[in-house]
This record gives sequence, C-alpha cells and structure tokens, in this order.
Amino acid sequence: MKITPSVFIKEGKSAVPFSRGILTRSIVRSGIDELKAYELAMDIKSELVENKKNSIEAEDLFNKVCEKLRKIKPKFEKRYKLWRDVRNREEPILILLGGVSGTGTTTVGADLGHSLSIRRVIGTDTIREIMRKIITPDLLPSIHASSYEAWKSLKIPVAPEYDKTILGFRSQVESISVGVEALIDRSLYESISGIIEGTHLVPGFIDEKYMNMPNIFFFVLNIEDEKEHQARFHARAYETRRASTKYLRNFNNIRKIQEDVINKANLYRVKVIENSDLERTTKMITEIVLDKMAGMVKKK
Repeated sequence: MKITPSVFIKEGKSAVPFSRGILTRSIVRSGIDELKAYELAMDIKSELVENKKNSIEAEDLFNKVCEKLRKIKPKFEKRYKLWRDVRNREEPILILLGGVSGTGTTTVGADLGHSLSIRRVIGTDTIREIMRKIITPDLLPSIHASSYEAWKSLKIPVAPEYDKTILGFRSQVESISVGVEALIDRSLYESISGIIEGTHLVPGFIDEKYMNMPNIFFFVLNIEDEKEHQARFHARAYETRRASTKYLRNFNNIRKIQEDVINKANLYRVKVIENSDLERTTKMITEIVLDKMAGMVKKK
C-alpha cells in the first residue's frame, strides 16, 4: 500500500499536520459546496506531495486557496478573504437560535458551530438544568417542568381569556432568560464567540441592549407542517433513544407555543427560518452572519 508523505502547515515556530477535512471546512465558508471544497483540498494536498514539499506556510496555503477559488468564481475568493477578516476581529460573534422542541435548534446549532468554527454551543436546557440545581421548586417552580408543561406550576388562577400553556411557558422563559443574558455577558467579556440554542430563546425576553449589538444575531426556527413536525420526534427517538411519547402527548401544546414564539418574532422583527432542510438553513444563517460582519469590517 502506498503511503502518502506527511505535509505540515507552518505558522511562526509551530507546525500542524495538513488536514483535508479542516481545509475543506475552511473552504466551505467561501460559499462553495462541500464536495467541490473537498476536491480543492485534495488538489492542494496532491500538488504539495507531487512537488515534494513536506511543509507550507499558512499564509501561502491561504493564498493558494484564494487563487483556486478565484478561478472558479471571484465571489468565492472574496468571501473566503472576508471570513479571515471576520475571524481576526476582537469582537465575538454570538448567535441566538430559538425554536420549540422538534424544530432542530440543537442540530442546526451544532452544524453552525462546525460551519463557523464556533466551539461554544450551549443549549438553554443546560442553562435550565444548572438553575434547577441552585433554585428549589418552592422558589421557582416553573423551571422544574418541561416548557410545554410549565403551566402546571402556575400558582394563580388563569382567567378564561388567557391560555395557561402560553402563560406557563412565558413564565419559564422569563426565568431562563436571566441565565441566557448572564452567558451573553460572559461571552462578551471574554470575547469568545458562541451559539446559544433552545426553546427558551424568545424575542421580547432578551434585553434590547443585546438585540441592538451588531455582533449578536437572533433567529427563530419553524416547522410549519404539523406532520413533518411530528415525524421529527419519531426520528429523534430512533436516533437518540429519547422516547417520543411525552412530546407527542403534548404536541398540541408545543404547536401552540410555536405559534406564540413566531408571533413574537414577527413583532420584534427577528428572522424566522423554515427549517425543512438542514444544509439550506445553515447556509442561510452563515451568509447572513458573514454579510453583516462584512459591513462591520469595511467600516473599520
């Protein structure tokens, strides 16, 4: 079996092995499709091996990628260069990804982290779990229930004209939003990019000062078709061994909550994305983030 010689990427005094996978992910940020990006990474590795080069400077590798992208389409080269400028900025990128159970916030959040090289991806369920350990059910009962069953913790009678499911959910969101804002503050202080995803990210519950920051992005995922939404729970049960029964039993409440969240998003002009296709959703959010950050880079 023929062994391919090792190639290293040098930057200053350090060197790391050439990785086609890492380079492919980097090239994908230019907007080119993943298969073509992988082909380019393969071509570059082959050229280095053929020319008997066992190392390449990181800057030379960057220029080589730019040259190949320019030949395909200049806009790909432009976006690839833009991504490096964005990555080198001091300000972190923070993405808030809301959406009810079954809309795919966890999957999209992980994919976005992969796409944008953002390592810190945290779910609001994690924030809620931490708060549960600190705050007893007697003090804050709403956080000790599922979002679609939080109404059971309401201690005051609900007037007939109000929906107890929505009131319970909003009560829980209000509490969890305190933890979300603390996490945002910490990320800004540390200048570390991050993605926060989950049911409890609802427009109107996050302080306006964060919403006005140009490096903080808010999106809400939606699944309009009820049958597709139900099918997501069956698929998740199969893939993760998490029983779908409790979700399907409370499906009507979940749909009610989704309608309320979408209404809030429209009211506060937060972009709603129909998440019927993971790749399309990730690409759309990535492009929105990069385009906005591009404007900030140009201003500087």
